[in-house]
Amino acid sequence: MYVTLKLGLTRLTCVYNVHLVKNTKKLTMNESSKKEHLDQLDRKIEEFKSKKEENRPKRLKVQNDGWRMVIELVTGMVLGVSLGMALDYIVGSEPIFLIVFSLLGFMAGVKTMIATAKKMNETNN
Repeated sequence: MYVTLKLGLTRLTCVYNVHLVKNTKKLTMNESSKKEHLDQLDRKIEEFKSKKEENRPKRLKVQNDGWRMVIELVTGMVLGVSLGMALDYIVGSEPIFLIVFSLLGFMAGVKTMIATAKKMNETNN
C-alpha cells in the first residue's frame, strides 16, 4: 500500500511539473521586453531607496528628541527627590523637604522640557 501511495504521489508531482513547464513556455519574453522590465524594476528600487533614505533621518530625529525630553523630566524629578531625601535625613525632619524638592524637581524638568521644545521648534522652522 505504501508503494502504491508513493507511486500515485510521484505521478501527481510529474503531471504538475509538466503543467508548470507548459505554462512557463507560454509566458517567455523576448530580450527587449526583459530589458524593459529590468529597467523598470531598477527604477522602482531606486525610488524606494531614495524615499526610505529621505524619511529615515527625520523619524530618528523625532524619536531622539522625544527621548531627550523624557530624560530631562526624569532627571529633574530624580534630582529633586534625592535632594529632598538627603535634606530630610540630615535635618532629621518629616518628609517636608522630600515633598518640596520633588515639586521643585518636577517644575525644573517641565521648564527644561519647554525650553527644549522651543529650541527644536526654532530649528525645524
